[in-house]
Amino acid sequence: MKKTQQGFTLIELMIVVAIIGILAAIAIPAYQDYTKKAQASEAFALLDGLKTSLGEHYHEYGNFSGYSIPIAANTDGKYVGSIAIGTQTATELELIANLTAGSFSTDNRAVAMTTSNGADFTCNATPTVGTTLEDPYRPRACQ
Repeated sequence: MKKTQQGFTLIELMIVVAIIGILAAIAIPAYQDYTKKAQASEAFALLDGLKTSLGEHYHEYGNFSGYSIPIAANTDGKYVGSIAIGTQTATELELIANLTAGSFSTDNRAVAMTTSNGADFTCNATPTVGTTLEDPYRPRACQ
């Protein structure tokens, strides 16, 4: 009688398990970073929706005095708790999005965009409210 191989040896199975463990150790942190960056991008998308009304107000009145976020504006999302006005002077306005759900819930992170003419917006790395969002999670324009 000839003996045929019936399956994998224990060593082969252990090697496969070790390879899967190494891949998981690399993939899980990368996926968590990706998730945080995707959640932060929602904040910038919501802030972009306010650019038009802000620009219209500035071009109509010539300053930011009296500007308030429109009632119909979408100011909260799945990962954004609220959008508020930070610094507001006649010559400068800061919009702040507070990340209060998901991976950032315990950190109270915030992202902000600042404008001085209603048309050109810059990412404000240090918002007046909330904690600064770290570089890896900000879009390239904000780094």
